[in-house]
Amino acid sequence: CGGLTTDLVQTITVEDTTAPTGTAPANITGLQCISDVPAGDINLITDEADNCGGVVTVTVADTNNGGSGCNGDPYIVTRTYT
Repeated sequence: CGGLTTDLVQTITVEDTTAPTGTAPANITGLQCISDVPAGDINLITDEADNCGGVVTVTVADTNNGGSGCNGDPYIVTRTYT
């Protein structure tokens, strides 16, 4: 009985659920003036890695608490490296 066939199907699913890794720079304390806050620098993240070996793109964004920086009203910057 020639001409008979069977389809055997294999499904392969790839779903990367592991986020890239990296280490944030150390916290900075003791600054006296808002102008002393250093600019965000993506080059400070030197150990970024991805479990799949892809290129990791680092971005940086700052938010602050709106403080004046005066005694009792500190100006606090939260810098997020993504």
